[in-house]
Amino acid sequence: MTTAGHRDGQRLRLDADPEDVGRGLGQLVVVVLELLREVLERQAIRRMEGGGLTATQIDDLGRALLEIRASLVQVRESLGLSEEEAQTAVARAGRLLAADDGWPGPRAAADPSWENPRGAGSREKARTVP
Repeated sequence: MTTAGHRDGQRLRLDADPEDVGRGLGQLVVVVLELLREVLERQAIRRMEGGGLTATQIDDLGRALLEIRASLVQVRESLGLSEEEAQTAVARAGRLLAADDGWPGPRAAADPSWENPRGAGSREKARTVP
């Protein structure tokens, strides 16, 4: 991806390779789905450990989580991403979230006892990038 143009009144033009853009969008989709899956798994574990589920509900929950994992593998493969590429992208996203907000990742989002050290509402504040 390259940019062309000047800042002296001309518009800045972006020359993007459609394949690169599509691959990047695919990675973004996989990252969002993987982060969501991780949050769902953490919530499920918390509910199981809480003791409020029957054995049948626990079995159903486990099967549903396995189906979600299998579906995510299909999505990842359909987008032409390897497992290693997907995990690298998820790790990068986790680092970006942690660097942006002090948010330690999706595991903490599923844990109601976690408190943001920067205080409530800090996620809504916009950051200015020079």
